[in-house]
Amino acid sequence: MTPPEIFAIREGPPDGPGWRIRVIPNKYPAVDLPDLKTPHEIVIETPDHNADIPDYTAEHLRDLLLVFRDRLREMCSKKDVKYVQLFRNKGARAGASIFHPHTQILALPFVPRRIKSELEFIREEGLDFERDGGTRTVAECGNFIAFAPYFSRFPYEIWVAPRVKRPDFSKTGEGELLHLALLLKKSVTALKHILGEIPYNLILHTLKDRDFHWHFEILPRYEGLAGFEVATGVYMNSKSPERAASDLRAAIKEEFDERRDSQTSV
Repeated sequence: MTPPEIFAIREGPPDGPGWRIRVIPNKYPAVDLPDLKTPHEIVIETPDHNADIPDYTAEHLRDLLLVFRDRLREMCSKKDVKYVQLFRNKGARAGASIFHPHTQILALPFVPRRIKSELEFIREEGLDFERDGGTRTVAECGNFIAFAPYFSRFPYEIWVAPRVKRPDFSKTGEGELLHLALLLKKSVTALKHILGEIPYNLILHTLKDRDFHWHFEILPRYEGLAGFEVATGVYMNSKSPERAASDLRAAIKEEFDERRDSQTSV
């Protein structure tokens, strides 16, 4: 049994059958201090125990993004909340302890050092997809772009971001979310096409600061961290982002061609 629902997209009464997406509180919140009220929620993405993002329809993934957006808005309205982290662990190596597809949304009473460093980097450098001549671009859809950043930590790392700098994901318009869903689906499907059923993390970085640029990061975890990375924070990546982007573009094209051919033959 799960805790009572906070929110759900469903038919029928709360906490019964007929749901498509459910949100429940985490039984074991990461921040559990008596003087702080910072929520930790679980978004149960689908009733299908074996599904993953490539299996979702674009419409279901859009609805999932809509739930993410609205839960982020709700959490950010809490007085003790300074930052909200959304993350999805797929597979044991990526940190998943429960294997039903789910995403966690965790509010914190501080802004993590990594996010502060990322903010400073974006202020000084910006995201690099505008400067690479397309060599690291994976795919584009509507107002969004998927690319392999030149500072990729993991082979086939993908970032998905709005083309124009926007700090706060929770302000994304509902009409845009289908394009974002399509791009995320294409990106994860391309990874699966190349690497098979691999563990990965999907994380969202968003911040209420006008200089930030919100983005999703898709981090394949088929190569583990070794002593050098843990000791220094410097990552050794065996695949250049330019080559990774080329492989991913080819995988998306091949996947599209296969689907078109299968539809034509029916």
